[in-house]
Amino acid sequence: MKKVFFLFLTFIALYSFGQGNTSTEKMKASTSINDMVAKNSLLSFKVLSYNVFYQPKGGDAETFKNNGPYFSPEVKKVIQKAKPGDIYYIEEIKVMGPDNITRKIPGIAFKID
Repeated sequence: MKKVFFLFLTFIALYSFGQGNTSTEKMKASTSINDMVAKNSLLSFKVLSYNVFYQPKGGDAETFKNNGPYFSPEVKKVIQKAKPGDIYYIEEIKVMGPDNITRKIPGIAFKID
């Protein structure tokens, strides 16, 4: 029961603190999904994969698949394009918990200020 409760609290922390507006500088300084979520919310989870959906203000959307927590070269390139009004969605996040069970957790979204 403790493990289930801990996992529930972790998902709440990720969902609650991992969304919202962020600055261009903070977005461009990110090197992994871990930089973009609440501190320690993924502490006991191994990030396996996720998709990054980039919607530039007034432009065409792009989607990128990423394996592992660190951004691939393609994702780094699109992160460096961040400017006010752009939106980034990180979806289809797959993690492995300390119990070795793979889970899909809620996505997160960021609007660049």
